[in-house]
Amino acid sequence: PDGYLGEITKDYWPKLLESPGFSESQVRLHFASLVLAGVALLGLKKDYRVGIWLLVGSAFLLLSLGPIFLYRGYPLTLNGRWVEISLPYAWLEKIVPPLKLSGVPARMGVMPLMAACLLAGFGLESLLRQKKRIIITVLLALGVLEAIPKTITPLAVSVPERVTYLASLSPGGLLDLAHKPPLALYYQIFHRKPLTTGYLSRISLSNSKYLGALTKAQETNNRCV
Repeated sequence: PDGYLGEITKDYWPKLLESPGFSESQVRLHFASLVLAGVALLGLKKDYRVGIWLLVGSAFLLLSLGPIFLYRGYPLTLNGRWVEISLPYAWLEKIVPPLKLSGVPARMGVMPLMAACLLAGFGLESLLRQKKRIIITVLLALGVLEAIPKTITPLAVSVPERVTYLASLSPGGLLDLAHKPPLALYYQIFHRKPLTTGYLSRISLSNSKYLGALTKAQETNNRCV
């Protein structure tokens, strides 16, 4: 959120960070790579390889979106109800049923990334043939700058008083609407109460819908029932 165009995109990223399976759905291409891929597309008619990898990348990009269309991590809503719009992956599941066991279609996103990298290579090859040395130097320098990792700031580990209070209560289930699911699981280490919104590894679509309905039903953002 605080990287490139942070102020412009600040209203988009927080919602995405809250979406289920965030770590499984994030991909990134450097601006320099996108520019080089664009150069390759300009020569689409001259190089058949560009057309092949454009087709491969586009196909897997659509499949990586999963079986239904999601906006900011959730299906569209109409009159308070979920609206599930089927995508090509859902059609492919009907043709090849074992795909329903795949779990994370987003992992197909590696193929569009590979295709984009190959297109960037074709674009660089085109610039080399044209002897555009200054453009190449600028793009390569930009690529190096974009690849420099940002320092990770450690977070302070603290336990709110309300969590320690829950630990003193008698055994029973807990509906935690005050914290995001990962944080609620973390606090469960201390209060040791079974969570109605708990999960083992990642949030399923049905769990996501259930959690979304609970979130909408709560009266405040700081409430733990």
